[in-house]
Amino acid sequence: MKAMKVFILLITLGVILGSFSACGVPNKYNSDGRDTIFILGNGKFTIGEVENPTAAGNMKVLTMYYDNKPMEDTLLSYVNKYKKKGDLLYVTSEEGYAIVDGKSNTCKLLVTVEKQWAYRPSDPTEDKNITNLNSYDEFTQQEQDVFATMQK
Repeated sequence: MKAMKVFILLITLGVILGSFSACGVPNKYNSDGRDTIFILGNGKFTIGEVENPTAAGNMKVLTMYYDNKPMEDTLLSYVNKYKKKGDLLYVTSEEGYAIVDGKSNTCKLLVTVEKQWAYRPSDPTEDKNITNLNSYDEFTQQEQDVFATMQK
C-alpha cells in the first residue's frame, strides 16, 4: 500500500512539473512536445525541430502559439543559432532574426527573405505579441552586438 502511495505521488509530481516550461512558468500552450528543444516564457514561443522539406534531416524553427486559436505558426525556419540572455532569446536563421522576450511574451521579428509559407505581418491572424521590423537597423546597437557575437 505504501509503494502505491509513493507511485501515485511520483506520477502527480511528474505531471505538475511537466506542465512548467524551462523558465519555471506554467506552460499555458502545452507547447512541450517531443520536437521541442527550448520553451520561453509561458510556452508561447518555442524552438523546435521539424523535418526539413528541402533536404534530408531536420531543421530548427522558431514558433509562436496563438491565444485565440489552437494552433501555432512558424516565425523563422532554418534557425542557425539561439542564445538566451536574461529574459531574452536571440535567434538567427537563414530567414532573418528574432528577439523573444520571455517575460512579456513578445517578439521583435525581422524576416530578410521572401517566404512563401510563413508568418506575414499583413495576415488577418496578426498577433499583438509580434513587432515586425523592416530593417536590421531597427534593432538597438546592443541587440546588434549580441547577434554579432553569435555569428562568430
